[in-house]
Amino acid sequence: MYRRILVPVHGGALDHYAIDLAASIADHKGGTDLTLVYVVEVPQRLSLDSDLPCEIEDGESVLQEARRFAESIKGVKWRKIATELLQARMASSAIVDESIERGAEAIVLASANRRRRGSLTQGETVPFILDHAPCTVMLVRPTTLDGNL
Repeated sequence: MYRRILVPVHGGALDHYAIDLAASIADHKGGTDLTLVYVVEVPQRLSLDSDLPCEIEDGESVLQEARRFAESIKGVKWRKIATELLQARMASSAIVDESIERGAEAIVLASANRRRRGSLTQGETVPFILDHAPCTVMLVRPTTLDGNL
């Protein structure tokens, strides 16, 4: 299975789906390095290193919750759980760059369908990662709580 997995998180139940999937593909014998990534998207009108205390605080909180959830999963041998809070113009390119820097063997994403102009879409992040990631990408799209797609 995979020994270096990167999971982008953004807060909410979808993060648990992605972390669960990462746990299921982890190397249960030798252990897996799990990297949880939260990206603060910085608007063009601001410099990339702008101080964004509310967004940073939100990101740190999301990463702490994601770490707690990953640690609570039974039967998984995490060698290391790292958290990374990044500031970037686009989350998608930051995630791909981080996967390269960390030598990730897999990126695990969770996504929900959205409607834009009447059509279902995954937004911009998922397609970019699918097109540009140098490693395996796994996407989980759970049904909504009421069972609808």
